Amino acid sequence: TAGDVGAAHEPVLVTAGAGCGKTTACVALAGRLLERGHTVRYLCFNNSAQRDAQDRMVARYPASALSKFEARTTHSLAQAVLRVALRERGVALNRWRIITEEQWLDEVLREDIEEYLHFSPLCTSGRTPDRMRGAVRKWLLATFKRFLEGDAERIESACRAAREWHCKHGVPDLGFYVQAARKLWRAVRSSATTVTHDSSIKRCLADRLPVRCTALIVDEAQDLNGAQIG
Repeated sequence: TAGDVGAAHEPVLVTAGAGCGKTTACVALAGRLLERGHTVRYLCFNNSAQRDAQDRMVARYPASALSKFEARTTHSLAQAVLRVALRERGVALNRWRIITEEQWLDEVLREDIEEYLHFSPLCTSGRTPDRMRGAVRKWLLATFKRFLEGDAERIESACRAAREWHCKHGVPDLGFYVQAARKLWRAVRSSATTVTHDSSIKRCLADRLPVRCTALIVDEAQDLNGAQIG
């Protein structure tokens, strides 16, 4: 119950089957925490869950009681926290944009990929440049995505699958994926560009940016990836 959870002073994990009232308990807990003077952030996996939590709180409590309550998705919270941090660092946000991993890859690594293909043994033994270009792009995107969604701080840990693919084809990757992924990540961290929503979360995690609240409730936490949980 909300009373049981609210009595705890340490992080609490609430588990139960579907339809057993987990969200109802979390909403009730949010209300109890507000009554005690807390600033509450209620995090949800998607927009539908966020709207549901917000509607439940609005239906249950007067507007005056909700001044310190906010329901958000993990992505929207990360973007809000990141915007504040960038503004405090003097970064202009008039060029803030959200693009796909594919667009970012083309902007940052197009020339690097072509240079790698020119010198790589991948394009020998009957393998065409177009075919290998597609494979290299595929593994770069998979590497970067795995890094953004995980809780690892070092990008090298996300390169294993790409290296295994190269080994399978008898060609060393020459450290290309680690270097390329690092370049992608450096470019993301030094700009006001968000490469899909996951990069906002990863930047908050990497920079240890604080969430300004005294109580944090995460609904459906089992659906979150490593970076979101971190």
